Amino acid sequence: TNIFQVSGSISVVTPEPLNLQAIYDELCVAPVDAVLNEETYEVTPGKYGYGFLLDDVTAMLDQADFGQEIKVSLKYLRPTLTEEDLNDGLFEKALATISTPATVDKDLLINLKLACRVLNRMIIKVDDTFSFNSAIGNPSATAGYKDVTTYVGKELKAVTGGGLSRISSALYYCAVNADLEILERHNHAYVTNFVQAGFDADVQHGTMDMSFRNTTGRPIRIEAEVSD
Repeated sequence: TNIFQVSGSISVVTPEPLNLQAIYDELCVAPVDAVLNEETYEVTPGKYGYGFLLDDVTAMLDQADFGQEIKVSLKYLRPTLTEEDLNDGLFEKALATISTPATVDKDLLINLKLACRVLNRMIIKVDDTFSFNSAIGNPSATAGYKDVTTYVGKELKAVTGGGLSRISSALYYCAVNADLEILERHNHAYVTNFVQAGFDADVQHGTMDMSFRNTTGRPIRIEAEVSD
């Protein structure tokens, strides 16, 4: 029996680890999520991306055999949060609505329009309190408000920013019908002709306010306008 021994050498080259993140950064555009502004509840739309999903390709490589060729298709990538996701159910349901008549008094209409401009699209967060006087501020001539003859108690007087109780009454009516918690409300000293009896809410800057708390468990939005 002849025994032969053969000796030799072999070199092994280990390839560099695959940097999948670097390939992704070079070839792909990441999706951008939509963003909700928690103060205004306005949504900045998201953007679709293009490329591959890192987790999916990582799993494919882990399961591949040595020497196997992997083909990865590029596709549109949906953001995790879209505008539709964030807007889902937000401000879709009207809790209460009312339309109240205004007069043809030009100065009164100016006051109503200025106040509605402030209130329109105002957001009241969950458990937050809405105060009419705080929202409107001082309805002064500097702010553009006009003198309107209105009742102060039982007397008729020219009041700068007069007539705003038409709006506070409309808001009170809606707050009651939306079953919100009423914190402050004062009735007029006379029977009003612009809202159903018992739903009026007199306001005077610095003395009488109309306020309520958002007890719905969701943010609510006021929509107010003077039309026709």
